[in-house]
Amino acid sequence: MPDFSPSPLSEFNRQVLLFQDEAFTLACHLTGDENAAADITQRAFLCVYQHQTSSNDASIRLPLLRCIIHKSSHYPVPLNSKSVTLLEGLPEPECLVPFLVDCLGLTYADASHVLHCSSRNLAVRLAQARRKFAGCDRIKSRELHDENSNPGG
Repeated sequence: MPDFSPSPLSEFNRQVLLFQDEAFTLACHLTGDENAAADITQRAFLCVYQHQTSSNDASIRLPLLRCIIHKSSHYPVPLNSKSVTLLEGLPEPECLVPFLVDCLGLTYADASHVLHCSSRNLAVRLAQARRKFAGCDRIKSRELHDENSNPGG
């Protein structure tokens, strides 16, 4: 009887289609440059493919995101790049956790696996980042209110 199971390459290509938008979004968030993000994403997929040991969906998503974070930290960002950071107001290391959980929808377990930390540590970092982010919104709101107020009545 013939074997109709997909080849490892076709299965990997199927997973590329599943995760390419998420991978590119993370790379854009980290670099602020679409060209750099495209290069990092491509290199990350190649790296994950070279080290792939199984072909199920969960097997490439988390290593791919981890690889993108690693490759982005070593990638020179052009001086004229415009940041596409969705969580403005937080320093980059602090906004990575809420980006993974709130924007990309990773579970605490998956995000902690990507960042090599415990779920408890991740939850603490996420709570701190959300608190700081909420404080940034309140500060911006107060500044807008102060600018629009008329002290003379």
